[in-house]
Amino acid sequence: RKLKQRLKEEGNETVTNCHALKMTAKSK
Repeated sequence: RKLKQRLKEEGNETVTNCHALKMTAKSK
């Protein structure tokens, strides 16, 4: 597996998690 591709996928996941946390924080 390519390391760059893995890092990119993990980075996208982290960004998605951050956005999800912000959205839940706003709705509360």
